[in-house]
Order: sequence, then C-alpha cells, then structure tokens
Amino acid sequence: MEKYQAIVIIGLLYLGLLSPVLSAWYLAIVKGQNVKWRWLFPFAAPVVVYSIIGIATLILFVPFYFTALDVIPGQLEGGNEAPFWLPILEWFLIYSWYIVSVVLVVMSVWIAKYLWPHWQLRFGKNV
Repeated sequence: MEKYQAIVIIGLLYLGLLSPVLSAWYLAIVKGQNVKWRWLFPFAAPVVVYSIIGIATLILFVPFYFTALDVIPGQLEGGNEAPFWLPILEWFLIYSWYIVSVVLVVMSVWIAKYLWPHWQLRFGKNV
C-alpha cells in the first residue's frame, strides 16, 4: 500500500511541475484555433512561468538553504540553542518541492486567466 502512495505522490508532484506546459499546450491547441502565433504560446508561456519561479527561488529558497547549511550548524556548534524558527525552516526545506509544485499549478491558472487572454488580444484572430 505504501508503495502505491509514493507513486501517487511522485506522480502528482511531476504533474504539478509540468502543469504550465500542459496548460499552455491545451490552450494553444484546443482554445486557440483562430489565434495567430498560437504555436509560439506553448513555448513562451512556460518560459515566463519558469523564469518567475527561478527568480523567486533565488530570492526565497537560496537564503533558506544557506541558513540551514551554514548558519544553523555554526550556531549549534558554538554551544548556542537552536533558533525558535528552526522547525519552520526544516518544514519548508522538507516540503519545498511540494510548495513549488503547488505554486506552478497556481501559475498554470494564471496562464489560463491572464496570459492567454492577453496573447489573444495582442495577436488577434486569423482572418
């Protein structure tokens, strides 16, 4: 039973990581029959989403990892107590892939609700 749970969790994680690509392809193929440059959307939309995630990773995750790898061991080695926020940091580091996966699913909704209508307005309909 636990083996199947792990497979389901890994499958949902990868589905979340691929959701911007899947939603962009769906919008371009199914919803964009008469939109010019629709073939470019499945490449441009995920690039935008993964760029935003990459910048957010540099701003948020890198400091957390730096703190967990450098600051906390130094404090504990020096005889100090662990900071009160250490359990929150550990939780964040353990579940970071799940957090990124959920954020990517939310960004897929953003692609459908915001980016696709702007793409249609910008490039218009084929005549």
